Amino acid sequence: MFRLKISTVVCIIFWLIILLLQVFGTVYAQNSDKFSDRLFVSAKTHYGFILPHNKSMAFSIDRNFPGWELALNISCRPASGYGRLYNYPRTGIGFFSAVMHQNDVFGEVYALYPFINIPINKKNYRSSINYQIGFGFSYLTKIWDKEKNLKNIAIGTHENIYFNFGLDGRTILIQRLEATGGIGITHFSNGNIKKPNLGINYISASAGLIYKINSAPVLYTHPSLLPPLPDWKYSAVLAGGVRTYMMAYEGLYPSYSVSFDAVKNFSHKRNLGAGADIFYNTSLGPYLDTLGLNRDQFTNLMQGGIHGTHGLMYNRLEMIIQLGVYVYARHKDKPLYSRFGIRYSIANRWLASLALKTHYATADVVEWGIGYSIASREKRTIEE
Repeated sequence: MFRLKISTVVCIIFWLIILLLQVFGTVYAQNSDKFSDRLFVSAKTHYGFILPHNKSMAFSIDRNFPGWELALNISCRPASGYGRLYNYPRTGIGFFSAVMHQNDVFGEVYALYPFINIPINKKNYRSSINYQIGFGFSYLTKIWDKEKNLKNIAIGTHENIYFNFGLDGRTILIQRLEATGGIGITHFSNGNIKKPNLGINYISASAGLIYKINSAPVLYTHPSLLPPLPDWKYSAVLAGGVRTYMMAYEGLYPSYSVSFDAVKNFSHKRNLGAGADIFYNTSLGPYLDTLGLNRDQFTNLMQGGIHGTHGLMYNRLEMIIQLGVYVYARHKDKPLYSRFGIRYSIANRWLASLALKTHYATADVVEWGIGYSIASREKRTIEE
């Protein structure tokens, strides 16, 4: 039996709630179509390799290996205004599994994750080119062990984050049956809660079949109108997480951040803006000790930065990508930082946030947060 930590259970529940809110919000907004008419099941096989993004990993990677994936897909409600903007995407829950190329080093991996698959080209009912984003939980059977598994310097915990980005195409073969194929990158890491945490990047090609559960056709009606959009949105997010420092130092160090953003809405899909961050990182303490600086002094553990931000919006859900530069830090090992995550508008301007802060390709900390946003009074109807 797998032993799941509380943080893992919370992560799973968080993402399932997000998915259910999105799905049921779509299903029950109008009753003009049947939920069962929009259900698909898919099966894919993958074949690929681990990308040695760190030189120390190269010696333990010697061949390619396969994987497989099962998923439940739900197509967007036909009358959805946001569905029209995104060319009627599909959301769902997927399960991925693979036996790594060296079973005694990396072992097996199992992943459960929600995803969204968005057509790039316009809906033509026969075929489409799409991009897919998935983010969830993964379990790896083999991890680093100083006595049993020194070669696995990529992963230090069984429970890990799963992130996938891919491009795929699909086309209808016969009624209710589609063929699909694509390429993608999948990342596994623990968010720096335990060393080592170089992470595993799996590059793969995939092919498979998609089966529509109900034979009834999906009738695409005139979509509902989207509400007027404010020109600007301002938000503040308070977040926190835990991380490690180095393998020689045991324990977890709390890390906190306050972020301020100002973004301009260019459409109901996208926004661009800028912001500022204040970090309080207690994991800097051991490093400050080596410099002879006082770790108990508040400002010594602080870092400040400014960032650019891009948001991809789907109703209440927003996927964010941020790139920032430190402007103040006692310890500035890397001058740049980035943040990838989601924000979900709860109600009355409050939002929930989950993000991964990184330095280049290395995870720094997983940030759980809550925020508050206000919008400018000027609102306009945007032609998409």
